[in-house]
Amino acid sequence: MTESIEIIFFAVTSTCNGDSGGGMFFSRVDDDGMKTWYVRGIVSLGVSRADKNICDPKQYTIFTDAAQYLDFIHENLNVE
Repeated sequence: MTESIEIIFFAVTSTCNGDSGGGMFFSRVDDDGMKTWYVRGIVSLGVSRADKNICDPKQYTIFTDAAQYLDFIHENLNVE
């Protein structure tokens, strides 16, 4: 097993059932005013409420650090 880096992110809301594999996106505006969106994390785990099997928006979400896999992504991306 290789070493993995994960991001723990606290926000106003959280991930829920079916969100695994989704992205954590950030935008950046360059000097020309052009906005570019970046995927920084991929949803790995969210926490359910203790009393019910539903999502708990007050809990943390763990994201896999997508930047750690850029070489793999570029090597396997089928872009012509």
